[in-house]
Amino acid sequence: MPTYKYANFLQTSDSKIFDKLHHSGASVPYSGIYRCATCGFEITCEEGRIFPPEKSCAKHHAKWKCAQGEVNWQLAAFTIHTNTE
Repeated sequence: MPTYKYANFLQTSDSKIFDKLHHSGASVPYSGIYRCATCGFEITCEEGRIFPPEKSCAKHHAKWKCAQGEVNWQLAAFTIHTNTE
């Protein structure tokens, strides 16, 4: 989970967007930090891009030691984009 220095940065939400699991290679529905529900590895993803194609937790990162299993990404922190142009 993201680490914060200041507790006032934290907001909670009961939105269902945090409950859905997303598979490798699927389109990213919301920009933010996603966590593998199998091993806890975290990534940042932009809306409209594709989740990493790895099907096995061991392939997330060479230094990451985690359990084997199917990769299922779950939104951990949602980001809001603004257009200032």
